[in-house]
Amino acid sequence: MIVNNSLIPWPLFSLGRETRGNNMLTKFLKSIGLSEKEAQIYLSMLEIGSNGVSVIAKKSNLTRTTAYSVLETLQKKGFVTFYEKNKIKYYSAEQPEIIKYILNQKENECRKQEKEFQNLLPEFESLINKNQILPKVKFFEGLDGIIEIYEDTLKNNKSKLAYSSIPNVQNEKLKKYIQEDYLSKRKKLKINVRAIFQDTPESREFIKNDKFLLRESRLVPVSQFQFRSEINIYKNKIAMMSLDANSMHGVIIESEPIAETQKAIFEVAWMNVNSNLLY
Repeated sequence: MIVNNSLIPWPLFSLGRETRGNNMLTKFLKSIGLSEKEAQIYLSMLEIGSNGVSVIAKKSNLTRTTAYSVLETLQKKGFVTFYEKNKIKYYSAEQPEIIKYILNQKENECRKQEKEFQNLLPEFESLINKNQILPKVKFFEGLDGIIEIYEDTLKNNKSKLAYSSIPNVQNEKLKKYIQEDYLSKRKKLKINVRAIFQDTPESREFIKNDKFLLRESRLVPVSQFQFRSEINIYKNKIAMMSLDANSMHGVIIESEPIAETQKAIFEVAWMNVNSNLLY
């Protein structure tokens, strides 16, 4: 049904727009760490300006006790200030520009925590039971799953071995992710790669950037070796992926002995591939 806005009384039409706008603002404020009630009070205070707890509570449809508690929290988070007059506290909302400042603070704190985590990572890893026998196995499905696997190969890693079918990827979204995101991330992290590809025109075009992308490649005859999946070997993990556009799925196996064996098998294959095929 089509509604003619000209037939809706202006106050009601304005109220509808205001409600939708507030819903969007509330959603955003919640996404950066405020609770529903905190967002509700902050937006109300922007509208009414400096006021005592009772007025703010009434505007926000909250009890005075709840409003006071929320105001104290907002003050600690930097969204609210107060001053006293005649022994009464008056609260004021900081201007919306404060949100950018708060977000920048959080971003700086995240960088600091990430750096601290990198320093502590060996301590965390030292706690892992090295004697556990069963490998860890994770399954992934769809485009998001394949991207998650590729992202895992970038975590705290310095080298990777691969039987690669990347040059023949048909899914456009995956191809874009690999070309515009993954390869540049890997280069930035200085992760070196040795990869074995099928000898196809697509592969020969793909490996032209080997030196720039910290990669060394070798080719095998496509008539003898069909790569229908991608295998990455890194750290103590093996990632196997089907990059078929109609059936993208994969698995990560985390096991020191299995990874060591796969690395040895790769070295055997690498030594027996004729590197002169590249020329």
